[in-house]
Amino acid sequence: MSDEISLRRARPALLWLLALGVVYAVFCLLLWRAGVPARAVLLPVSAESHYAWQALFVGPLMSALATLYAWLAWRFAGGSPPRSSFAEAWAALVPRYAGWVLLGFVVPDLVVFVAAGPGALAPAMRYYGAVAPIGIVASSVAPLGELTGAGRPRASGSALAALVVQALAGAPLLR
Repeated sequence: MSDEISLRRARPALLWLLALGVVYAVFCLLLWRAGVPARAVLLPVSAESHYAWQALFVGPLMSALATLYAWLAWRFAGGSPPRSSFAEAWAALVPRYAGWVLLGFVVPDLVVFVAAGPGALAPAMRYYGAVAPIGIVASSVAPLGELTGAGRPRASGSALAALVVQALAGAPLLR
């Protein structure tokens, strides 16, 4: 019975991660097919082929980054011993992370790319670049408080710190 409950709780997170991975991979393939070279490639691949390679690993990488975010935010906000399980934190925080990255970053990038081409991506980012991080942090505060007993300031700081760390972890691979 507990496995069924766990799967039911995890389903929204899994669906958001799947959607994020698929849409982000499609976007990477569109960038590659358009001949857009990646900047500052740290992988041992050419700038011209980076997006094709990124399409292969972006789903698992985003799942790992979402999990890292959830774990760090939960640990930073919680006391010792924890008031909740990491599974509960994962189920509560990962949909927020994946949903905001998808709808606040990847989809706007995809729309701009399709509508105006790759040259419009950087200028357009000024208008929506902060949406996903603000959405992730803001939507994580209440569940972190419920899961850990942290007040709003601690939950906010924990979510922000976790977001920064996961961004630093993912930055070398994502373009």
